[in-house]
Amino acid sequence: MASIEIDSTRLEYVDEGSGEPVVFVHGGLSDLRFWEFQVEAFADRYRTVAYSFRHYHPNPPVETGAEITHEMLVDDLAALLGRLDVAPAHLVGQSTGGFVCLLLARDQPDLVRSLTLAEPPILPLLGL
Repeated sequence: MASIEIDSTRLEYVDEGSGEPVVFVHGGLSDLRFWEFQVEAFADRYRTVAYSFRHYHPNPPVETGAEITHEMLVDDLAALLGRLDVAPAHLVGQSTGGFVCLLLARDQPDLVRSLTLAEPPILPLLGL
């Protein structure tokens, strides 16, 4: 596994295969291991990247009282795409990861080639 430093935070990731980039973004109750089988399958045809959110396994744990916001997670994803030179990427997100991908596509569409989202919690975008 590799890691990069973004905004004084270490993000662990896997990067396999070659071709068009596909980046897998996990939900709030998992980490990069959630995508293990997808990374393996997609790496035959695509450059596949899966990473763990800041303070999610195997990254250093969150400090007491520290807050993790959706904006921080979006900024981390944008920075990761830039540092790994994989933008624009096909983004695949599940739950919170899907919401993070959706926010990135809304705010920085030039970084996104396509979106595949499973159960993103979009109610905040609808004002509900």
